[in-house]
Amino acid sequence: MKFSNNISTSLNKVLKYYQYFGYAPTIVETLRFLDIKTQSKVFNEKLRFFSRNKKIIIRQGRVAFSDKIISNTLDKEMKAKILLQKVKPLLSLFSLIPTVSFLGISGSMSMNQSDKRGDIDLFVTTQDRYLWSTRFMLLILKKILVFLPFLAADRLCFNLFFSNSHLTVPKIKQNLYVAHEVLQLKIIFDKDENYQNFLHSNFWIKKFFPNVHIILRSQLNNIGSSKKVKEPKLFEHVAKKVQIWWLKRTKYRFKEYDGQLWLLQEDWEEKLRSGRGIPIEQR
Repeated sequence: MKFSNNISTSLNKVLKYYQYFGYAPTIVETLRFLDIKTQSKVFNEKLRFFSRNKKIIIRQGRVAFSDKIISNTLDKEMKAKILLQKVKPLLSLFSLIPTVSFLGISGSMSMNQSDKRGDIDLFVTTQDRYLWSTRFMLLILKKILVFLPFLAADRLCFNLFFSNSHLTVPKIKQNLYVAHEVLQLKIIFDKDENYQNFLHSNFWIKKFFPNVHIILRSQLNNIGSSKKVKEPKLFEHVAKKVQIWWLKRTKYRFKEYDGQLWLLQEDWEEKLRSGRGIPIEQR
């Protein structure tokens, strides 16, 4: 049986990317993150071919270059499930804040991966002109709940805040790593099905992952719609000034774009750029 070299090359890129993180993707994830368009039937035949020839390992629906990576992935998956169960009641409380439109888990926990010290990175979309006040309310609630250690509130990190009318990732951030993060988001709650609107607003990810299906704009109807406030409220102004002052005082790294706040402390984009054979360039 003859296979396209393009599939082999693309598969190698996917497994090499995830090997950097010590993660063995599922078969579905492996297909999803190929950088060429292909049918699942053809791809599955290719996987079986590689497996028979001992080029890759397939076990419990996971794919990797070594069995050790799969074992580590399955071990971290068990830890992630335990941690997620602990914080589940806490995450449900956040949905009660009326200006929160969407809450999702990003980072390693979005792929069900955790260790003993692992945090849970959270991505939040808010009603327009309520970004800073929403963050303020979430942090206050988190601070209160830290006194209930069985909820593991101290493991929560609010890393990304997007307002509903600014869901498109800035051009400077449109690279392979961020494209993965967009697709890997684990939905906790989605009040207005904003995630589909978020995906469509970031249609650029199909340049990296052509096998991903994104609902067309004409099919979205009113998904993600929310009432807009004509003028920012006083509380929003105050909340922003106080938080920026605190972030600068504590030397906490952050980037503010139009309607977005990025608070990622570990620069994985730069790490991946710095050599290790995993390009994340824009397309």
